[in-house]
Amino acid sequence: MTATRNKILQHVFWTIVVATVCCCIFYIWTNGSTPSPENPKIASVSTTIHVNTSLSHKEKRFPNAMIIGSAKSGTRALLEMLGSHPMIKCASKEVNYFSFHFNKGLKWYINQMPETTKNELTIEKSPRYFVTSLSPERIYYNLSKNVQFILIVRNPINRTVSHYVEWMSRMTKNEKQVCSFDDRILHPNDTIVSTVDEIKVSMYDVHYQRWLKWFDKKQ
Repeated sequence: MTATRNKILQHVFWTIVVATVCCCIFYIWTNGSTPSPENPKIASVSTTIHVNTSLSHKEKRFPNAMIIGSAKSGTRALLEMLGSHPMIKCASKEVNYFSFHFNKGLKWYINQMPETTKNELTIEKSPRYFVTSLSPERIYYNLSKNVQFILIVRNPINRTVSHYVEWMSRMTKNEKQVCSFDDRILHPNDTIVSTVDEIKVSMYDVHYQRWLKWFDKKQ
């Protein structure tokens, strides 16, 4: 009986000790008491709480990474796969600030971004950046030099055909005249029409060399 009673008393004693410690920590947390220099352990608890609160703050930020192209190569699927990670937040639509909307200003641009914490990554996808001649220069002078670029490419022939199918579908939907694939991409003398988007976007090397004038390959 005596042994059993001692075990019960020990259990009650340690329960009270643990409960008391938990109450002290909770009191410091909720009341914001200033820890004393004589108690460094409590001081470390207060500092940790302050840092975590700071990191949880959300705001709109410029992107850490950008999917710049190429169109009809799986950029949307790539964005959705990246966005499935809990620490990655993506702009919901193609922003195209550095290609079509540069005149709207950086305030407009950052407002298109999702809210993130300091620990989360922001990504935007605008495939038109890759083929827009002014995009690299505009990005260089307006965003962080640490921004990372993601370029996904596809067999250029397959990409060109896919782009043509999309063009034909869009024209048909808007009740506009369409032409055959050959008429779309070939001159009467059978030379390639390099100015149509189907061909222009597939000229990867031309666009890639332009980007290398502003950014390193590692970026």
